[in-house]
Amino acid sequence: MKSENATLGAASAAVSSANAKEAIDRNNASKTKGAKELGELNTTIDELLRTANDVVTAAIKELTAAPTKPIVPAKS
Repeated sequence: MKSENATLGAASAAVSSANAKEAIDRNNASKTKGAKELGELNTTIDELLRTANDVVTAAIKELTAAPTKPIVPAKS
């Protein structure tokens, strides 16, 4: 995306439907116009979502587990 930003920026008036499609098409074989970076970002977000889901699942499991027997202080 860094090297192709000139062809995507409105300032250059080079924004075209074809360039925009290449930038967001994850199946873009040439991986130009930011498609490579978008794919990497998507992979990272997927990993983050899986991790967050695991954390939430573990928290729910812990919160819904049967309570353990409370600790009774020893009599002195």
